[in-house]
Amino acid sequence: QPMAAHVGVSLRQGKDGRMVVAQMSAKGTARASGMIHEGDAILKVDKQWTEEMSVNDVQALLRGPPDSLVKIKYARGEQEMTVTLTRETGTEHVLKEEHHLGGNRKLTPAEEEDLRRRQQAENMHHGIAEVNKNRHKQEEEKMTKEELEAYKARRKAEDEENVRQSEEFYAKQVKRDEEEAAKEAAKQNGQKAVGVMGAAANMVGMGGHGHQAPPPQPQKQGGWNMPHFGRQNQASPQPQKESGWHMPHFGRASPKPPPPQRAWYDFSPQTDAERKQKDDRAKQNLLKAAAGYQANKYEKKWEQAVKKDNKIDRANCFDFGGASSNNKKKEYPGEHEWPWEVRHGHDDKWLDDEVHVPFFDDFFGAKKNKTNKTEKHRR
Repeated sequence: QPMAAHVGVSLRQGKDGRMVVAQMSAKGTARASGMIHEGDAILKVDKQWTEEMSVNDVQALLRGPPDSLVKIKYARGEQEMTVTLTRETGTEHVLKEEHHLGGNRKLTPAEEEDLRRRQQAENMHHGIAEVNKNRHKQEEEKMTKEELEAYKARRKAEDEENVRQSEEFYAKQVKRDEEEAAKEAAKQNGQKAVGVMGAAANMVGMGGHGHQAPPPQPQKQGGWNMPHFGRQNQASPQPQKESGWHMPHFGRASPKPPPPQRAWYDFSPQTDAERKQKDDRAKQNLLKAAAGYQANKYEKKWEQAVKKDNKIDRANCFDFGGASSNNKKKEYPGEHEWPWEVRHGHDDKWLDDEVHVPFFDDFFGAKKNKTNKTEKHRR
């Protein structure tokens, strides 16, 4: 029967209650992958464990949208493995590269040849298995009871012999791999030992015992007069010319630079006389500053008192923060307020002059103009 969007396996419930692969479709993705075999126990499908589930429930988990992936965790004996298969629709199954390579990329010629050979081998294997199954079935039908028992015993012995040979071959392979790993480890340890012995021999040679290391050969100098970086040019040493420039010389000790000359902007004292003159000048400046401080002390105090008295008094000045007030945050102390002389009763004639009072003039003027505009608008 066609299995729609399935991996091509039929399940049965084993004696231990686990889901066991009873049969696989020859064209299904499970058989094509070569990972799942008949008799494997299905433990988990995607994120669902198959314990205490029926066969129909597990089959429902294996079904899904076409070309979707399903992750199956299964057990073969005591070994647990995981495989990801593609759900496909229909009875015919065409082997795709993503079953083996895990991608939708284009195959290289070598991969196409490998895929073709694998397909041929799988088809041959399926065909031989089908022929043997039918042949054994026909032979069993023709046999008597005694012949059938003997035939089954012989088949069982053959299977056991095949299993024994496989286990022996596997043991030989494991032993060979272990021997190769041991040889490789011994080879690496031998190289390390040789290196340590060589280092010890060199140390003995340096101490005067054993074989002495050959003396280093002097390097030949070329015919060209080229600078040799990192060593002295012994071929053609040239005397250093005295000049105002201090140029570096690669590989040779540079001549001692001349003492630093005093720059035109450097006024630091250089001699004892200059240092004494600087100290005397500093003392004179200190005395002058002290005398000026004493002379201006009372004058400064008087100015500070006047400034403090002229500070803005928020409680007594006409500053209400109006939109038309010129007495908003004052930029200068004493601006737009009554002078100190007027507030303390001096210069009474000053009161008779017409002055601009910030609050009253601006307030009433703005109100009058606003009233006139309003009356004109109403008219």
